[in-house]
Amino acid sequence: MCDSIGERMAKILGDADVLFLGNHGVITAAPTVAQAFDDLYFLERAAQTQILAMSTGRPLSCLAPTLIEQVAAQTHYERFTLGYIERHFAAQKRLLDSAGSLYRR
Repeated sequence: MCDSIGERMAKILGDADVLFLGNHGVITAAPTVAQAFDDLYFLERAAQTQILAMSTGRPLSCLAPTLIEQVAAQTHYERFTLGYIERHFAAQKRLLDSAGSLYRR
């Protein structure tokens, strides 16, 4: 029997949190909508930062692996232990509510 598109994408995604679709954007997968949103939000911010850095035309510097590990550990602690994911998602919903968004309907 033929797998559905969703099943095929789930197999491709495997244990990853993000799936890049050539010429179609990205998909995030997480245990909660808040975490999937947070992953997508910060992926977009990283992409914006990279494009801005590349637009200078200057060579980019690579960060030291130890610094990358320190930032990753700190970010994980803040997002999961301190609950920043849920607070960030709640703040984004408050912004939508104050703008009169209809996303709740």
